[in-house]
Amino acid sequence: MSDPLVVLRTALAGNHKVEIVSGPSGEVVDFATGQGLRALLPDGEVFLPFEQATRFESETVEGGVLDVKTAWFAWVHKNAGITDYISAAEEQGIGHLRFLERTDLISWLDGSSAESEFIKGDAVAASGAAISEAAGATQATAVPAPSGRVEKRPMSEDMKAIYEKEKQLANHNTVLHGSKKINFSGVSAQSHREIIHPFKSSSKRPAAEARTAGATQAALQPGKNQDPIILLSPSPSSMINMANVKEFLENGVFDPVLRQAGSPNLLRISRKSPVLGNLRFIVVDSTEKFKPEYWNRVVAVFATGQAWQFNSYKWSDPNTLFHHVLGFALVYKGDQMPQQLKEWNVKVETLDRVHRFRDRELVERIWDRLEANMIARGWPVKR
Repeated sequence: MSDPLVVLRTALAGNHKVEIVSGPSGEVVDFATGQGLRALLPDGEVFLPFEQATRFESETVEGGVLDVKTAWFAWVHKNAGITDYISAAEEQGIGHLRFLERTDLISWLDGSSAESEFIKGDAVAASGAAISEAAGATQATAVPAPSGRVEKRPMSEDMKAIYEKEKQLANHNTVLHGSKKINFSGVSAQSHREIIHPFKSSSKRPAAEARTAGATQAALQPGKNQDPIILLSPSPSSMINMANVKEFLENGVFDPVLRQAGSPNLLRISRKSPVLGNLRFIVVDSTEKFKPEYWNRVVAVFATGQAWQFNSYKWSDPNTLFHHVLGFALVYKGDQMPQQLKEWNVKVETLDRVHRFRDRELVERIWDRLEANMIARGWPVKR
């Protein structure tokens, strides 16, 4: 089972654990810092380096052959739309597959398809043997047929002559049928998920989007509502996103989840400050609906080291931005810090990968620094 695609198919189809690790004997890490995959199979662990080539051929990736990293990225984003998947791949700097290629790969890896037109060599044949071997470890051995069964009689010479002269009748339908059976279940599932389901729910979506847009616009309107604003990065690699920021800033617990497609585009976070009293912050990851006066209410920006985050900001230059607004960034303890964060005026906080009880202390440091900055900018102090 040396072929990396066979290892992945055996693990995924058999519901065995696959981890991103820092090396053959390394610890579990995230995708950005990982060096390969570790598949925990019944007969032992198998390490697959990210740069290892597979037998999957694609015209859209460098060299024309898929590597383990690109294959795993496609699998992880199997439920994402093709546009979101391509954008995420380009942001990570790795190749992406076309729609049919990705559908073919995912269907083959999860075991719903027995063949792949893009996998060359003996990987397909080897996968069948590997999966059968893995299944044999948990399934009972088939009982042989009784030895007393009637053996099939050999065909007579007369019957052979008749069959040799037999002609198959065909019409315009049967001649179009190929001799090779192809399983389109993967394409069918993908089409239902990305085409049929969105079409059926499209009639409900405009009203929901209108309500969401109206709520966002109303929350950002100046006047009586002067809630301070916190901006997040929309990058998929951002550790703090719309899916986990509320739990992090309100309860002091970091949940390492990626940004999800169904995440809200606006959140309200409550904070009981001993200095500023009861506050309510508005958190967004987009400035699309911003008016010029909203920037006076922006009190903090969470950055990832990617300058494109600020392209739509009032101050698109990071040095100018963090001269006006307080900047924060989060990195895992022991990870290399992006060089850009060292050059910008950003407070970098380190998160422990395992010990979640330290999150509360880190969050309080963020709040202390943020509230001190707000007081310096003229926010009223609690009397």
